[in-house]
Amino acid sequence: MLVHGITSTVCMSAVFCLACSKAGSEAGGDKSSTPNTPNSAAEPAKGKSDPCALLTQTDATALFGKPAATYKDGAKTPDSNLNACGWDYAYPDNSSHLLQLVVYNSDIAYSQDPASTPFAIGDKGNVMVSDLSGVDVMWVQKGKTYLLSYSTACPSAVPDDTTKAEQGKALAKTIAARL
Repeated sequence: MLVHGITSTVCMSAVFCLACSKAGSEAGGDKSSTPNTPNSAAEPAKGKSDPCALLTQTDATALFGKPAATYKDGAKTPDSNLNACGWDYAYPDNSSHLLQLVVYNSDIAYSQDPASTPFAIGDKGNVMVSDLSGVDVMWVQKGKTYLLSYSTACPSAVPDDTTKAEQGKALAKTIAARL
């Protein structure tokens, strides 16, 4: 629940912080430039557990249908057991796509919301699809908890994030295969 809560808070913060207004777009501009980073590799090396080695820029770009950029406002935590990597795409009106992978170095962080659906991945997993928080795939594998979370904010980021549930599940399976 801790990991889901942090990611939900981060996602909701992104929703509330991004003003879908002309003033917001004038202040922020189009942040859709694609950085040349080591995470832009199409396929990371198998066996990695670093979230940015598991979730690539190519993965995020494919899900968004737009060039993904490094998400700089991710979860900040003093807990060294929690690592996160995120990608986003911001439209000129501050609408956005956000994709994050959070890795907790224990299986104790795994939780299953009563509204979630069991999902066959790793040792155990589930999927939560909601208009409020988007698509969350959580699973346990090799003693760690993984949470892949996708959300959108504001009108330009269409289609709605919940229409990407199958793509989110497929990406989670791809990430699980990389472990």
